[in-house]
Amino acid sequence: MKKRFITLQYLRAFCCVTVVLTHAGLHFGNPIPFGEGRVALFFVMSGFVLWWVTAGRETIPFEFVVRRLVRLVPTYWLVTLIVVGVSWAGVSRSPAISIDDVVKSLTFIPYGTGWHGQFYPALKPGWTLSYEMAFCVLLAATLPLRVGPRFTVLTAILGTLGLAGLLLHPTGPVLETLTGFPMLELLTGIWVAQYLRHLVLPRTVCWSLVIVGVFASFAIPLFVGDSHEIVATAPRTLFSALLILVGGLGLERDEDTPNRFFGYIGDAAYSIYIWHWPIMTLLVTVLSALHVKMVSEIGIPLATLLSIGIGSLMYEIFEKAATRILLSKVEKWKRPNLLRAQTVRPRLS
Repeated sequence: MKKRFITLQYLRAFCCVTVVLTHAGLHFGNPIPFGEGRVALFFVMSGFVLWWVTAGRETIPFEFVVRRLVRLVPTYWLVTLIVVGVSWAGVSRSPAISIDDVVKSLTFIPYGTGWHGQFYPALKPGWTLSYEMAFCVLLAATLPLRVGPRFTVLTAILGTLGLAGLLLHPTGPVLETLTGFPMLELLTGIWVAQYLRHLVLPRTVCWSLVIVGVFASFAIPLFVGDSHEIVATAPRTLFSALLILVGGLGLERDEDTPNRFFGYIGDAAYSIYIWHWPIMTLLVTVLSALHVKMVSEIGIPLATLLSIGIGSLMYEIFEKAATRILLSKVEKWKRPNLLRAQTVRPRLS
């Protein structure tokens, strides 16, 4: 089974940079209407990756959850606690974050008033992690099943949750998150990994899929604007993400040599994503304190470069080190407990 997809690294980099550019535009009063396609593509890729890495090898549910926590939690907690500390110190212009909100933020529990179905924790980019954690728990719960039944069960659960959100419109942060449209995007990624992993298409067809997907997801909003109504945007962004992922994977060849720069941005994308919001907020705050009015044509690229640069630096000095240390502890736990732990021996359907 292929362990690493160059295409996914490039798409992570692409999504990361478009998110950073969009938020830089918001901070400097000149929104860039890239649309919600970047979010849909992110969730579809996440569903693809997590299904791919668990469907073809023995997986202990508890170990799977721990490894996901090791991957996501340290950087998120560090930046969240910095944001909370700034809030409690009275430096932030926003009201101080309550203890209850801090606990919910650190435990990925949605709260507060949603904005277009997104419930922001203390660290705003963390709203996507509520979906990631819910999906992680669901996938772990089905790991004792063989791949075929597991696929059926996950399809039924995620499909029911996503459709319930569209048809029944439940209210409340937790229910709205559990029935949010990203559940269908995660499910789409699973289907791509299950049924299209061996699909071979001509390169011209693959390029066509990517171009159409990028245009429909990212270019259309630049010209006509983008609605935040889920019924209006969701089908287009989901279908676009599907085209981009399938086309991109079809372009990949085993002999391809990865581009080191874009591959690295893909590796560092999570740290860049988590760090970029407070970095931009700090930049705007400092400029305001210095009474410097920076035009968006300078502010947006400056904020983008700072976010990518500092995010990449924190990837090197914190995320990689924390992941390495914590995974080594997981391995130490795993060795003496492997025979006693519940193991799964899936069969590819």
